[in-house]
Amino acid sequence: MKKLLFICLVLMGIVSCTDQGTPQIAQDGQETVELSVMVPDAQLHSRALTEHPAPFTNLYLAVFDEAGYLMEYRQAVPNKADENEKLYGYTVSLTPSPSPVTIHFIANAPTTLNFGSETEVMSQLYTTAGGDAYWQRVEFPEGLDPSATSVKNKLIEVRLIRNFAWIQLVLKNTITSDKFTLEKYCVVNTYDRGSMAPYNTSTGSFEGYPIGTKHANLVSNGYDGFIPQGAELDKTIPDEDTKWVAAGNGFFIYERETPRTDPLFILMKGKYNGAANSSYYKIDLRDNSNNYFPVLRNFKYQVEIQNIEHEGHATALAAAQGAGSGDVSTSIETAD
Repeated sequence: MKKLLFICLVLMGIVSCTDQGTPQIAQDGQETVELSVMVPDAQLHSRALTEHPAPFTNLYLAVFDEAGYLMEYRQAVPNKADENEKLYGYTVSLTPSPSPVTIHFIANAPTTLNFGSETEVMSQLYTTAGGDAYWQRVEFPEGLDPSATSVKNKLIEVRLIRNFAWIQLVLKNTITSDKFTLEKYCVVNTYDRGSMAPYNTSTGSFEGYPIGTKHANLVSNGYDGFIPQGAELDKTIPDEDTKWVAAGNGFFIYERETPRTDPLFILMKGKYNGAANSSYYKIDLRDNSNNYFPVLRNFKYQVEIQNIEHEGHATALAAAQGAGSGDVSTSIETAD
């Protein structure tokens, strides 16, 4: 997620929200808005770029007024992409406002929103069943005048962040193939849904993840992940034919708060010391002080296997029921 695609968007809207949240055809008095956005590296996405004009299926703008209530909700219409498939054009019509407004940029968004306050509306949005979303929030305290330079500047390279976290398991380069061969792995105790916007309940604000944001800074600011209402942990051992990923691939999950029970862990499958059969290992996600930590959206967690002491368990279930990390030493690094 360090590498970012620069996407040029020119937006034209087709819906707005009344106080009942009903979409309407664009009315006179609206103006075309141009913007550009940055998104996480599209190579991390499960869909091919050729399927859509961007690494997501849609892009909406939710505009909130000075009092913090939903004014309008507009869908972006794709226009063009460059030859490198890194820049994408869109158009949207927005209603100019002399009063301050706040815009939430939401990709893979619902087609309508109910009327309500910013916190009420945005905290209720989530994706499920492995679907991902991209989001960002931009304030316009000077109002929304599409011709104003200050407004145009804020619409350049708006940085969208993804509601997935990326977990990658790698072997230290000193572990040779005759010592251990990593075959596949999975992550257990993950949520079945993820919120679209990262709301910090400690501060009562949204975490915009400005460029350079560090994992430790978010945690120290009280952000422990924002788990949508109704989210449930999947405690089952995933089917190896469907949810495990091969060595070298990333495993994507929704945010997970600092666990008090049922902590997140990795199951690893591989062959130790030239054994004929594969065995399984359990790896806890803990920091250097042996403490659990939150797994936050839009961060990559690279877990390096530094040493393996002996052959693992005969089955994934046996490994999952074990103490964890007794057979494997690891180092965990975090990148945005």
